[in-house]
Amino acid sequence: MRVRLKASAVVLALLLAGQAAALAQGGDDGEAARKAATAQANESGRAFAEGDFEKLLDYTYPRVIELGGGRKKLLADLKAETGKMREDGFEFVSYEAGEAGELVQLADPKLTAVILPAVLKMRAGGRVFRQPSYLVGVSTDGGRRWTFISGSSLDAARLKLVLPEAGDRLKLPKVGELEIESQ
Repeated sequence: MRVRLKASAVVLALLLAGQAAALAQGGDDGEAARKAATAQANESGRAFAEGDFEKLLDYTYPRVIELGGGRKKLLADLKAETGKMREDGFEFVSYEAGEAGELVQLADPKLTAVILPAVLKMRAGGRVFRQPSYLVGVSTDGGRRWTFISGSSLDAARLKLVLPEAGDRLKLPKVGELEIESQ
């Protein structure tokens, strides 16, 4: 009887701890985790627009860095590509994320994902161009810290390569058409 009571007490304590963790994240709906994802996605976007690629890579999902040849190579590639675009007359204005969507538990129970709409704005030739896209946010700590995968060239096959734990749990939105915002 005593062993059974101890086991019940342990189970109850675990359940209460789980509820406390959910409340700490903003309740059962994960509001705090979604807000953290949105805020961190916007920090990542500011880093990109300002050319702070070290910080951008801090917010990049580690497998993307690995597949890109490692941090040093990816950093050099980012600098070269954006430098070339600047030489061609493009200026990055902003990269902003909208509100994070529904949290999705992936096949690996340590991984939570979320999709965030995003918009890249660039200026060239006296015009501002707007490119709607999205980010896939991935958290390994219940939504406090997020890293991101750009949706600009992501499809189901690439998602399986970069984030195989997603399986078919994430429904990727379509990337919008490039628009001229102003002249």
